[in-house]
Formats: sequence, C-alpha cells, structure tokens
Amino acid sequence: MSRKEELLFSRMDAAIMSRVPEVRALVFDALRRCKKHGRLVVLGREIGGSVFPSTPFKFFVTAPRRVRKERHFVRYRNWGITQLDQHERTPGRIPNDALIVDTSVLLPDAALGVILTEIFLRSRRVIAH
Repeated sequence: MSRKEELLFSRMDAAIMSRVPEVRALVFDALRRCKKHGRLVVLGREIGGSVFPSTPFKFFVTAPRRVRKERHFVRYRNWGITQLDQHERTPGRIPNDALIVDTSVLLPDAALGVILTEIFLRSRRVIAH
C-alpha cells in the first residue's frame, strides 16, 4: 500500500470512528487537555464549533467542489474522488465567527498569508479587551 493510500485509509477510519459518541467525547476531551500546554494549532471539521468554541481564531478553508475534485484527482487519481464524495456527505458546521478562506484561486502561501494576517488582527482585538 502506498503512503497516499495509507493516508486516505486513516482518514476514512477516522470518519467512521468519529460517528461513535464515546470516541468523539474521548477525542474532544484529549484535545481540550492539550490546551493546558500552551498555544495550540488544531485542524479539523469540528474544532472551532465543538472542541474550542470560545477561541477567537477560527478559519474554514474551502474551495468550490469542482476545484476540490480536480485537486483530489491530481493527488489520488479516481480513488481519491470516491473518498472525497464520502467525506463530503457529512460537512462540518461553519462557526458564525469563522473566517471563510476560499482557496479556489489562492496558492497555499497566499492562503497562509490571509490566515496569518487575520490571526494578527484578531489577536490585537483580544489583547485590547
């Protein structure tokens, strides 16, 4: 099995396991305990809405379905598109205070620049309050 296939299988397993309420509760609790060690960057579909709802730093990175399908095809071929379709059956809820970053025309460095700029601006607001 290739590294790409391993990654897709692990994502698929995570998607299956995340449907079990007891597993979700354990993972959410473990993530919250990580916060006591200082600053934390966490990526996930429910991080800003369910795990850390009070954080001022929430971002929803997206692109139109056509763009996502093209990217998945380049990365994983047809098999990846099948996994993308399964993954999108349960879209994450976008928190009201999240910044939506549309990456359809942004290169990764540009998307990162948008996020870092927003972190800087939001951190100034947090410090001011």
